[in-house]
Amino acid sequence: MKKLYALTALLLGMTGCSEETITYTNPVPGDEPSGIAAELGISSKNTWFAAEDERNASIGFKSLGGEVVVDIQTNTTWKYDAVNAGWLTIEKDDVADQLVLNCEGNKVEEQQQATITITAGDKTATISATQNAYGTLEIAASKNNFQPVG
Repeated sequence: MKKLYALTALLLGMTGCSEETITYTNPVPGDEPSGIAAELGISSKNTWFAAEDERNASIGFKSLGGEVVVDIQTNTTWKYDAVNAGWLTIEKDDVADQLVLNCEGNKVEEQQQATITITAGDKTATISATQNAYGTLEIAASKNNFQPVG
């Protein structure tokens, strides 16, 4: 009789168990966590960078080339896309949340133009980058050279 109770308990226990699968999905990079709105702003300390507002700016490179570091202020992951930027070297620094734009000297007698779009969540920022044509007259600052008298 004990064997019958044990067998019945075993069968009931086996029929009462069911296999459930719980799946956890990580959010897709760039998606906003629910309830949090994406924030995005761009800025730079470089004098070639001219902000139109917090999300639109322009950069005017000299014909000799140079580098501009753009700071990205956001509360989510971000990415960038560049159009007509073959003359630019663009590096994304995820640690410092910066975009580094570099260009060599312009060797053609035409102005170079590119558009860089930065996207964070549903927000976008646009940078219009230009480089002066070869031979453009430019003013460049340099250190003063003082000689002692006497």
